[in-house]
Amino acid sequence: MKKRKNTAFDYMVYLILAVLGFLCFFPFWYVFVISVSTADSYLADKLHFLPHALDFSEYYRTLVSSGFLRSFGISVLITLCGTLIALVLTIPSAYALSRPQFAPRKVFNGLIMFTMLFSGGMIPSYIVVTRLGLANKLPALFLPMACSAYNLIITKNFMTSLPVSLEESARIDGASDITIFFKIVFPLSKPIMAVMALFYGVGIYNDYFNSVLYISSRELYPLQMLLREMIVANTMQSSMIGLGNLTNKSEIFKMATVVISIVPILCVYPFLQKYFVKGLMLGAVKG
Repeated sequence: MKKRKNTAFDYMVYLILAVLGFLCFFPFWYVFVISVSTADSYLADKLHFLPHALDFSEYYRTLVSSGFLRSFGISVLITLCGTLIALVLTIPSAYALSRPQFAPRKVFNGLIMFTMLFSGGMIPSYIVVTRLGLANKLPALFLPMACSAYNLIITKNFMTSLPVSLEESARIDGASDITIFFKIVFPLSKPIMAVMALFYGVGIYNDYFNSVLYISSRELYPLQMLLREMIVANTMQSSMIGLGNLTNKSEIFKMATVVISIVPILCVYPFLQKYFVKGLMLGAVKG
């Protein structure tokens, strides 16, 4: 069989993909270049395509700031705990909703879809969290996000796409629903579990609004909340003084905090990427 030669269409596809890849990568590179620039090079260079003078002082100022390590540890803790709880709630629920023998599944599916269209809003959520005694406590940062209706539906679709013959053969051998879930469904659900772990983990790690609502003690600030406070304080200081050099430093400081905040997610994503596309595609086969 002769090897097919590349056509003009193939080269056009490669070019489009290269351009799209560049457009996706350049914003990250742009932020990084500004974060390692000096105040003078930041002012002189308008494009910020390449760093002209490396300066990591803003990174150092952020990393050695008061409470940084504590806030980073809190973010890691709530991300791990919140992701684990979310998976424990989402995976078994999706399995139950995907089984035809579960009689009220249509009712529950309708209720879940209803919550995607209509929600109580911020004030009812705040009342629920505070009445439960979670105000100014770490569980308030991940329990309100414990189970997403959107993620539950994606996981249910994935469970529906699993081969029914495996479950039927297990039932013939006398396996119960619990045995089928842990021995068959759970091992086959690793791709969607990785996808859900990434969705929940990124959502909890990047969230700061719950911290604004429920956390008043600075000792319990997660990383995003601490960085937000540092950026606001730094910007206010620069605007009050009104010096151009300090204003430039403020912009560089903002970019440095952005880079620091996304590095942990960038370190985790390569380990989950091989499951990411597979899990989403299988979950989108049928509903």
